Amino acid sequence: MAVLAGAPVPQPPNVDLLAVRREVNALGVNVHQIARRVNGGERVAAVELQQMVDMLHELVRRWSS
Repeated sequence: MAVLAGAPVPQPPNVDLLAVRREVNALGVNVHQIARRVNGGERVAAVELQQMVDMLHELVRRWSS
């Protein structure tokens, strides 16, 4: 009914956007787990932190082209 009144027609979700959201969410979960470990007094290897940075860089590279 709103469409008849001039409202924009809803568009289906962009599949690429959904893929990006899934990947960013997965990265966020990993970062959160590391933060919980650090806040609990556990040491985290620099290689784990570097892996998160590398994953973020890869996401940006892949989705910005």
